Amino acid sequence: MKKPKTKQNRLYPIPRLTPQSKSLPATQGMLHLFRSELKADISELRSELKSDIKQLDAKISQVDAKVSQVEAKVSQVEAKVSQVEAKVEDVMKAVHHVAAEVARVGILVEEQNSKNSLVIEGYTGLAQRQDRLEMRIDGVEKLVQSVAHSRN
Repeated sequence: MKKPKTKQNRLYPIPRLTPQSKSLPATQGMLHLFRSELKADISELRSELKSDIKQLDAKISQVDAKVSQVEAKVSQVEAKVSQVEAKVEDVMKAVHHVAAEVARVGILVEEQNSKNSLVIEGYTGLAQRQDRLEMRIDGVEKLVQSVAHSRN
């Protein structure tokens, strides 16, 4: 429910009859009571702050433990990576050795091929000579048979 507004003259404001709390005097007892309340509030805030600090310390300890675990795992991974690198290096050495052997075998195959062509030429010449000899023998046999027939 709204209070009815009283009309005030803007030029002449109506003075208040009750004094404001700012202008009231404080007694020594009131000051001691206020001081005690402030001390209690400060003590409570200190307790809360100490509790919060302990909680933060506990959380920091947990984070430190997790960081230590992660660091240990990273060290394990680094060790495994080093092992893998060493194995890859060994494999690369073996690959280079195999490549060198393949090149050596390739050269031997080429050399054998050139020798084979010489041997094939020799066999071809030998076969041609044998064919010529067989033709001569056939001719001699025919001659012998014709001489034998003519004598008969």
